[in-house]
Amino acid sequence: WLWKKPHVASFMGCVGKDKYSKILEDKLRESGVQPRYQYHDKEPTGTCGVLITGKNRSLCANLAAANCFSPSHLDDPENRRILERAEYIYIS
Repeated sequence: WLWKKPHVASFMGCVGKDKYSKILEDKLRESGVQPRYQYHDKEPTGTCGVLITGKNRSLCANLAAANCFSPSHLDDPENRRILERAEYIYIS
């Protein structure tokens, strides 16, 4: 998405099966980023409240499903292929 070329970036993370994961997926696809979600049945998609005061910001996050990301998601052959071909990997 930084290079304005579609399908050069992927995003992996754990989300809930809810409207927020759908919003994230739509925005990723609009930006040319390929979502590769791991879905959680019980936890909702994480959310974050932001308070901006001048040049400062405060964040209050509910990580929810993001805390449930499992390494087993990387066992999927397509996810493994994406990782093996990646030039850069950002983990947070």
